Amino acid sequence: MSMVPEDLIPESLASEPRQRILQRRHRRLSIRLEEIFWVQLEACAKEEDTKLSDLVFTLVESHNETENRSSLLRAFCVDWLRRRLLQARLAASQVDVQAILSACPLPCVIITQQRKLAAHNPAFAQEVLGRLMPAEQWRSAENVVRLTLKRSFESIADGVRASATGYAESELVFVSAGKEATYVGRFCLLSRRSSEVAPLLCFLRPAP
Repeated sequence: MSMVPEDLIPESLASEPRQRILQRRHRRLSIRLEEIFWVQLEACAKEEDTKLSDLVFTLVESHNETENRSSLLRAFCVDWLRRRLLQARLAASQVDVQAILSACPLPCVIITQQRKLAAHNPAFAQEVLGRLMPAEQWRSAENVVRLTLKRSFESIADGVRASATGYAESELVFVSAGKEATYVGRFCLLSRRSSEVAPLLCFLRPAP
């Protein structure tokens, strides 16, 4: 039972799922989502400078056809907001993380606990994304590139905290549209505060 009075629940949150039909290149998708998720997807598409239909088709086509599309899009909205929150926190910190990324000649990427790409540098785009997708799709890479870690995120983070060197290594695989790129990552924590799960800064080298 909800603890919030019904008259205080925004209509967009309380509404029943609404079905929309999206079309691209003569293919159609019929999807049911609550209005708040349609609003968020529109905002995501606008920020990515693309159409809503292109964003949705890109997400759907990058995952297995057996996956529930509505659940996929809801999860995408939550992950997108988490990444934006993380980026806002990094921007508000005294450490200019983007400057560190841009200055590094090695491919490096910031990875969240949800195994999402929060930020990366040009070397990462050239080396990793260049093996997975055309250059015109790099801007939306965080939406479609899936990441597999040989060790769990928590295990890597614990390894960093316990290491005298301040880093830990593990193999990781980037996947998109059936293509894979395998690397060995040297992971560092962006924050060592135990009160929160800090993202990992990862420097890459090709797997042997």
